[in-house]
Amino acid sequence: ALVLFSLSLTPVGETGPVYFAVTFLLGIGFITAAARFLVQRSNARARTVLLSSYLYLLTTLTMMFIDKA
Repeated sequence: ALVLFSLSLTPVGETGPVYFAVTFLLGIGFITAAARFLVQRSNARARTVLLSSYLYLLTTLTMMFIDKA
């Protein structure tokens, strides 16, 4: 839901195409990390999901400011 909501900001005109592309690629990485955690639950995988979420949120918010439509 987080990735879909983030991507929905571009079609409504709040952000530009660069934001969409970066958020899309980061979203794939975040979903991949979460899926790997679901398959193999471990502290290392959980840490990877946590760090992926930090990277996703920080970069997404930064891109909102940089690529405002």
